[in-house]
Amino acid sequence: MLLNDGKDWQPTEDKIDKWKEAYKDTCVDVDRELVLMDLWCDSNPTKRKTEKGISSFCTRWLKRSLDQGGKSIELQEAQEQEFRHRLKKKKESIRNTDISDNLVDISWLSGDQYLMMKQYYLEKFGRYWDGEVKYS
Repeated sequence: MLLNDGKDWQPTEDKIDKWKEAYKDTCVDVDRELVLMDLWCDSNPTKRKTEKGISSFCTRWLKRSLDQGGKSIELQEAQEQEFRHRLKKKKESIRNTDISDNLVDISWLSGDQYLMMKQYYLEKFGRYWDGEVKYS
């Protein structure tokens, strides 16, 4: 990271290990954040830090990253699983189906017509649509 005096500063492996240990159960990616810090210092020459203040700058950056969206690994995985579930449901939406699925749509029928067409489509196509694809 470029400092305000033009020198290049890199954190020691020991310091990086301490940060990684501190943020190990969160979704803060210390290596990625260090790259972002480096880019920020490069892009903001008038705001570059001193050799004395760069370490605390990094610590504040990581803390802010955690505060702005850092989540526990378990919470992040649960949210990703919920996202995948919603995506799967969206893909099963009638708007995202193959045209042949629209041909077996019985979601608008009711009563005896529903049962009759359900049986017909199962025998003829092996599936029917009533909000989601059902197979025989």
